[in-house]
Amino acid sequence: MSVFDYVVVGAGSAGCVLANRLSESPDTTVLVLEAGGWDYSPFLHVPVGMRQIRASTSWQYPAEPDPSRTGPPSVWKGGKVVGGSSSVNGQVWTRGAPADFDAWAAEGATGWDYESVLPYFKRAETFSGGGDHYRGADGPLHVSHSRMHHPLTDAFVEAAQEAGHPLNPDYNGKGPHGVGHVQVSQRRGLRHSTARAYLGPARRRRNLTVETHALATRIRFSGGRATGIEYRTRRGAHEIVEARREVIVAGGAFESPKLLQLSGIGPADELRALGIDVLQDSPGVGRNLQEHPTLRMVFGVTVPTLNMQLNLPGVVRGGADFVLRGRGAATAPPTHAFVFGDLDGDTAKPDYELYFAPFGIMTIERKRGPQLMNGIVVPMKEPAISVGVEACHPRAQGTVSLRSTDPDVAPNVSHQLLTPEDLRTLVLASRAARAITEAPAFRDFVTAELAPGPSVQTDAEWEEWVRAKSGALYHPIGTCRMGSDPEAVVDPQLRVNGVEGLRVVDASVMPSLIAGHTNAAAIMIGERAADLIRAGR
Repeated sequence: MSVFDYVVVGAGSAGCVLANRLSESPDTTVLVLEAGGWDYSPFLHVPVGMRQIRASTSWQYPAEPDPSRTGPPSVWKGGKVVGGSSSVNGQVWTRGAPADFDAWAAEGATGWDYESVLPYFKRAETFSGGGDHYRGADGPLHVSHSRMHHPLTDAFVEAAQEAGHPLNPDYNGKGPHGVGHVQVSQRRGLRHSTARAYLGPARRRRNLTVETHALATRIRFSGGRATGIEYRTRRGAHEIVEARREVIVAGGAFESPKLLQLSGIGPADELRALGIDVLQDSPGVGRNLQEHPTLRMVFGVTVPTLNMQLNLPGVVRGGADFVLRGRGAATAPPTHAFVFGDLDGDTAKPDYELYFAPFGIMTIERKRGPQLMNGIVVPMKEPAISVGVEACHPRAQGTVSLRSTDPDVAPNVSHQLLTPEDLRTLVLASRAARAITEAPAFRDFVTAELAPGPSVQTDAEWEEWVRAKSGALYHPIGTCRMGSDPEAVVDPQLRVNGVEGLRVVDASVMPSLIAGHTNAAAIMIGERAADLIRAGR
């Protein structure tokens, strides 16, 4: 039986950070178990290759029907590859609003206020704009503005200002409110995931071992202390590994609560119903699932857009530009500009996010058996742009629970995406997006509003469209919530309540959603957790 000081379950956004930081001491041995494989596919690294990323690199979790929407149920996704979601996401780098982290602290996550987490955001990054009070200059992960520049992006930014949104040159600086160009986790035009930024430089350390295609099936305990992990190898063999110091679960918002429940930590009644011996009755495990609801507006335009370059001649030209200069359409992220807006005058905590892209995409519906599922996204043949709409702080919450004691069975994900307040936010945010496209700097480029279309005008029409077209943005958090109350799964040091030697370190510990995409915050959590673990706190 192998023995390591630390066993980390999951080589994702936070897990790769832990692998690097904990193995910096040559006397500390670290094993990382990753259910997916290595990030060898070129489609994972060339930004435009996102459309070609294979389903095998992501977890696929079917959702229960959602009565708050009329469209097909979401298929929830998460990275199942080294680097986790940082290897398959849209590379967008948004930290969130300072007020978001102050809210965490107010909710019981002591020590996670903005001033306390800011040093870890800075430590993680090398920002191409240089370091200052808010930005890092020598971190492992490179952050820059997109190398793909399209004139409609500038027109959108100008139009947003005309519509009343102030220019914000750095939404990851003092605060996100306003409009600005996107920042991405790229280095020289390639995706810079935690697999490349953190795990890559550490792979040759003799005290670090990474085992891929290793599915953790249960946490082992002795006397209420986590002592190791049972897992299954790629060849189907069942192995046991021991942890001298700690087991650290970093599987994400679906796999982390699933593993805890399989190991006897969770709502006691639900575990007993499946025949699982209860180690710790923790009713918060799998609760508090939160997600950003989103939808996409599409407009026809008068000038060529990037979707028209995704044909053979365009790929050849773009490939040459990418190889020679590390620029061009191949480096294009799915978002090129942001608007963070408020509805109540509180600019410190945005209510909605608009994300602009100089390309048009459409969704082709597909079925899994008799059920209509998320569609396949394909580029449009005509010049078009899209404006995504997101509610930053939704009120809806859901659950993640076991369907079976079989670790290969996906958990049950139940979540009603839209409360009446969330629906109202998306309606008002969609109106704000339309207003930007009608502003002087942009309106002459627009030939037609394709989705939802000019026939949608009244509140009732907007609500009908939002219910039909909204879906998950793949930012799930909160299912192993951090806090100081009895319902919290982990304490502010990320230690699982009621047992010893076990922590959870990933987006599942976030108490509430932030204004922005969640990858940067997950990496920050990994950085801070490494300090807590090394300090023995």
